[in-house]
Amino acid sequence: MNITFRKLRIVLATVVCCFVFMQSNAQLNTGDIAFTAFNMDGDDDFAIVALVDIPANTTIYFTDNEAQTGGGFNTGEGYLEWNSGASIVPAGTVITFTDTDSPGNANFGSSTGTLTDGSGTLNLAGGGDAIYAYLGTSETTPTTFLAGLANTTTSTSVGDYAANGLTAGQTMIIIPTSHDGGDYNGPRAGEANFADYLALIGNVANWTTNTTNGEALLPHNTTPFTILPAAPELNILDNSTPVACGATGTTILKADSVNINGETSSITVTIENTGTGDLDVSSLSIGGTHPTDFTIDGSNPSTPFTISATSSQNITITFDPSATGAREAVLLISSNDADEASCVVPLNGVGIVQELEVLDGASSIACGATGTTIFDAGVVNTILGSASTTITISNTGTDTLIIFGLVLGGTHMSDFTLDGSVPPTPFAVLPGTSQNVVVNFDPSADGARSATLTITSDDSDELSC
Repeated sequence: MNITFRKLRIVLATVVCCFVFMQSNAQLNTGDIAFTAFNMDGDDDFAIVALVDIPANTTIYFTDNEAQTGGGFNTGEGYLEWNSGASIVPAGTVITFTDTDSPGNANFGSSTGTLTDGSGTLNLAGGGDAIYAYLGTSETTPTTFLAGLANTTTSTSVGDYAANGLTAGQTMIIIPTSHDGGDYNGPRAGEANFADYLALIGNVANWTTNTTNGEALLPHNTTPFTILPAAPELNILDNSTPVACGATGTTILKADSVNINGETSSITVTIENTGTGDLDVSSLSIGGTHPTDFTIDGSNPSTPFTISATSSQNITITFDPSATGAREAVLLISSNDADEASCVVPLNGVGIVQELEVLDGASSIACGATGTTIFDAGVVNTILGSASTTITISNTGTDTLIIFGLVLGGTHMSDFTLDGSVPPTPFAVLPGTSQNVVVNFDPSADGARSATLTITSDDSDELSC
């Protein structure tokens, strides 16, 4: 029973160790480190920078063997194995590797972690050579190429780095032929992200080199790389179109034209955070000329709320005009954006309304008119005669007028009929236009004959005229 238990414990320990190994190594990808210096004279030296946090106990291999097209390396040169140590190596840290061509050298080692000599001899040649950093299951079995550096373009000295995922000028640094040493002298501060340094480090113009004595560049520069503090950046979008804070003219966010009698429209304002830190929106409010015509919809998040980097939040504004014509307001956004702490977003909408007017010729007739304002068909012979009168329905408003019904009524309604030229209801009368309604009169008896025409519409103050 004890033997079985010990076997189980050994198996579990093996699984855990393998899991930890895979976790620590699998977290690094191509471009997560870069070479920042090399010396191919004397006892050989080089340096790398961590462009991400390197997990504790990460193993990285180095070799000056040439990378092969089908994976792996050729033979004849050497390998080094570096363990990052018990603590995380922070992004931006420069690690130097000193006197690496022999473990017997007094200063053989690394500034961080532990360097171990592998098989063969890693001896960099000033006349043309390359060095690779990679993850692997062993020194001869690479799984992920992280970075490379060469002081020649000769393929027999470099190998096929492209086939192994490295890109010249980015993750593969190509220094002109036969330079014995080099040190990156470009910017080490001012970038938003550590990955932004890859192109700078890969640019040979940002290197100081020596063609005769690489030792002359020692000690290598170990100044850490830094990035700008995480900061939010507020950006306003109308759909996908950027709108500047305080915009005017065609960039104002516009609602649809809306009838003032109970209709509403909405405007969607997108607050986008294009920065690298959280955008904290502390308040949203409406101001401007007609602030009561615009309201912040209740479906929006209540303030304060946070928009993470590269994310966005839609804000819905409801437009409910209280009068006709152009209506204007502003959305006030307060946030922790350093240069746009208070952003004013102009809002615009148009209030419209339909307005029914009844005309007798050019004269306006009030609904329910009496006396001289009554439409008069004239005197007609009761046996042979008939006549007609024309009523003009005009829309003097700014919204479409819908006529739902035209109904004759009154004392002698049978003596009056709608002409066949009258369109069937419902029909629309556009703003600024009119519709003639012809009423025929065919009296059935002598004397005064009267009736009424009732017009029903969506005119809010004259629904039935």
